[in-house]
Amino acid sequence: MRAFIVGCVMFVALGSIAARQQPPVNVPAPSVTGPIALTTALRDVAHGYPYNATPMDLAKLGYVEEEFVLQGTASRYNTPAGETGSVADSGHPYKTRIVVRRPKSAARFNGTVVVEWYNVSQGHDGEYDWFQSMDHLVRAGYAWAGVSNQAVGVSSLREWSPKRYGTLDVTDNGSVMGDGLSYDIFTAAALAIRGKAGSDVMGGLKAARLVAVGHSQSAGRLYTYFHSVHPLVPPAYDAVILHGGGGRIRGDLNVKVFKFLDETDVPGQVNNRQPDTDRFRQWEIAGSSHLTAQFSRAMAGVGLRVSGMVPVEGSPSIEGPTISGGAGNGAAGNGAGEANAGQNGGCEKPPFSRVPSHFALNAAFDHVARWVKDGYPPPSAPPVDVKEAPADQTAAGSP
Repeated sequence: MRAFIVGCVMFVALGSIAARQQPPVNVPAPSVTGPIALTTALRDVAHGYPYNATPMDLAKLGYVEEEFVLQGTASRYNTPAGETGSVADSGHPYKTRIVVRRPKSAARFNGTVVVEWYNVSQGHDGEYDWFQSMDHLVRAGYAWAGVSNQAVGVSSLREWSPKRYGTLDVTDNGSVMGDGLSYDIFTAAALAIRGKAGSDVMGGLKAARLVAVGHSQSAGRLYTYFHSVHPLVPPAYDAVILHGGGGRIRGDLNVKVFKFLDETDVPGQVNNRQPDTDRFRQWEIAGSSHLTAQFSRAMAGVGLRVSGMVPVEGSPSIEGPTISGGAGNGAAGNGAGEANAGQNGGCEKPPFSRVPSHFALNAAFDHVARWVKDGYPPPSAPPVDVKEAPADQTAAGSP
């Protein structure tokens, strides 16, 4: 055990030295166009509105939803696992979009912008953390921004609305594979939100704190970004919430890191457990699943609105329509409920966990914002107890 601890200390120290020795990387500020106009009615097949336009009545709540085009050049990086990276090459053009949902007035704004790395596991931009915590984020005065920085998501946007998104590209005309430009695009989004891009995407609001968030696949991408790329650039984000993904956290990162794990995430993360520190916290939420009923209801609400229906308070009720896990936004429709909303209503055992883990996620957002603002770390939480199933149950295939 003593040798292990010494090894960890040496790793952190060497990581710090490596980060300091790397030359700083200048990420060019993007040019910003927008907000892009709403050109058609929401249900119109021309899709002249933002993909995943929220069904919440933002105007009633003193909020606006606006979409902007970001354009610039980006670098590719070498990203060794868990270590500070280096620039592979530079000068690759990109053109993409961000969506901003913010208070109309400074009086409603709490100063924190939650910046979500869209999850594209279903082949399109998914607002997984917005879907789960949108009510709380608006109620508490946060701003939220979603960044389209992966090729799968941008390709889906172009297919969904060629007129609105047909010129977007994050691959340098196909010459960059593997989302190599995604990291600089995420930094560029932060520059725009902080008012360093020559155009105001925040409607005059001043972003005091930027908290990055990503779910599952996006958490893994953010893990790489904050370990390999963010140490190389002028600090763009103040904290990150890794929701359901990411490896062991290095001790010398220049951001605060909060890991939020649903119970079904825990078995795959047991070997990554580590003690809380002044820069790291981890919560494991008992009884919750990787995707939840709250997520399902929110996605279905998007689909209902696109279909011309009126969601109840922004989404179907818990007893009402839900969707199955495989439904998603495709080129044919915006929202995982457009074709499927209502099909599972009344199920005796509807899909996804009913444990309301979004309340814990709401608390995580608040604690992280306070952590950055005032220096008070989130409370520590006991880990989920993990035990190996008895051999006879494992053989029988019992859960």
